[in-house]
Amino acid sequence: MKIKGGVIVFVKFEERDSFRVVGVNVKTDMQNSSKDCPGSWKKFNPICVSEKELTSQSEYFGICHNYDTEKGTFDYMACAKIEKGFDNLDVKIVPAAKYAVFKITEGLSK
Repeated sequence: MKIKGGVIVFVKFEERDSFRVVGVNVKTDMQNSSKDCPGSWKKFNPICVSEKELTSQSEYFGICHNYDTEKGTFDYMACAKIEKGFDNLDVKIVPAAKYAVFKITEGLSK
């Protein structure tokens, strides 16, 4: 599937065991998410480049969580799957579940 900007995305549903991620978390809402979510990647990317252990990670995630339907807010986390360390970053344990996984293969440089 192609989305705005020519990004190519593949979607699949898969069962995942629980795993740990570290990254940059931001609280946002639908009105501000188009700037806040990319902003978390702008903060996280330099950390990834400077940290060899994060640079070698093959799995990166953009995770939406902590939905508050009354306030209309949610958290978005730009993050990498890593088993230990980097406690100076935001840390989240992603629970085991079936997830919709969106794999982006082209278009991120735009």
